[in-house]
Amino acid sequence: MFDSYLIEVGNEIAGVVVRSGQGFRFHAVGASFRELEEQRFASPWKAERAAAKLQRTLRAADRR
Repeated sequence: MFDSYLIEVGNEIAGVVVRSGQGFRFHAVGASFRELEEQRFASPWKAERAAAKLQRTLRAADRR
């Protein structure tokens, strides 16, 4: 298993997760993903799901 993973949502790079203890810490690349900055996730895939959920929430808010 690798120690870091690039997290992409759609065609956008959300950030990078880096192994930290038993989990992974998120480091945002794009400003729209700053809300996830420094959050810990059990796996890179859980971080990817959180980033996708955040993106959907932000897009829905933009449509209002």
